[in-house]
Amino acid sequence: MNLQAIRGRNQRGIAFLPEALDTDSDYAQLTFEGTHVLTSIKKNPKIPKSTIILDMKHYDSLGLSEGAKIQVQFIKADIPICTEITLQVLSDRLIESDRIVEVFSRKIEDLEPYLDGMILEEGRRYIIEDLGVSLISAKVTPKSRSLNAARVVWPRVLKVYLEAIKNPKRYNFYIIAESGASFEKDDIEYDSGFISRNRTTLNLIEKLLPEILQDLSFFGSLIFSEEFSEFSHDSSTDMDIKAVNEYTTWVQRTIADHSSKHSNPSLAIENGIRFASQFYEENHLPTYVLFISSGTYTQGVNPLPLVRNLLSSTENIFIGCIGVGNSIDDAILNEIAEIGQGIMINLTSTTQLDEVTKEIHLWVTKDV
Repeated sequence: MNLQAIRGRNQRGIAFLPEALDTDSDYAQLTFEGTHVLTSIKKNPKIPKSTIILDMKHYDSLGLSEGAKIQVQFIKADIPICTEITLQVLSDRLIESDRIVEVFSRKIEDLEPYLDGMILEEGRRYIIEDLGVSLISAKVTPKSRSLNAARVVWPRVLKVYLEAIKNPKRYNFYIIAESGASFEKDDIEYDSGFISRNRTTLNLIEKLLPEILQDLSFFGSLIFSEEFSEFSHDSSTDMDIKAVNEYTTWVQRTIADHSSKHSNPSLAIENGIRFASQFYEENHLPTYVLFISSGTYTQGVNPLPLVRNLLSSTENIFIGCIGVGNSIDDAILNEIAEIGQGIMINLTSTTQLDEVTKEIHLWVTKDV
């Protein structure tokens, strides 16, 4: 069944359901967009019909936003109470995980409000928003073998082992994507036919963002032809699943607005680097600009001198290029990538999308 989720407070791992709901289960699996958590459930006459009130830890771990509906599957199972827990600690802020482990180790009872009542499933990540950390339940003993999970009743917990996970590299990301008349050209191989460069750009973006989302700080983008449109979601913003969906919808709509116009990559690069520089000035994280283009221009000037000039006065800003189509100006795109210390890939078939996504992810996560 599907129910509308509301974010509650710290409910000791309990989800509250409408009294009229027909179930005698004590537990449920909550699923949203492929991610799930296990929860204890209780009925409450004050809960509105078709609604479920989630513990805030479950709500945050599922990546929910206001109005989201989740799938609720009731579980009939015997879930034992664990006596030993191994937790991996990951900082979601710019604090080293080993420092957080050190603090918790000195006063392990500080974890009680966040663990008591929870059903911990091995390998599952639980976001503790107010502490700025994620806890991954690496091992629980004893456990349900069918669910790979156990309940936490804090007075029954005898040992808690903490392991620090090295913080992933954090970075900013900015996409500059061409969408002029030349990007309506159908020269990208797809199954037994061809699709347009614009459609391929959208497919790449839809694949890429979920891959880089976890370690992403600020995100921005512009779509260009002879002019440009900027994606604005509170200007410089942390991306979440909701913002990703907003962005891909915006890309699809904006592509149509530019599809009959000339292309001016110099205008786009000048403004894209300027916006990306604002990200770096705010958080001093490495900032990656992905330039998706054919490299050709039917308006404006050669972008190479501009790129050299802009990057000579910037720090920790890198540019990579994805040349979309069979007829690209690879000389310009290769030179931009060399100046920007970035990758250069010519995308001519949708069969390349997975590999291109992987290459971009490797580029932005490598040490600089």
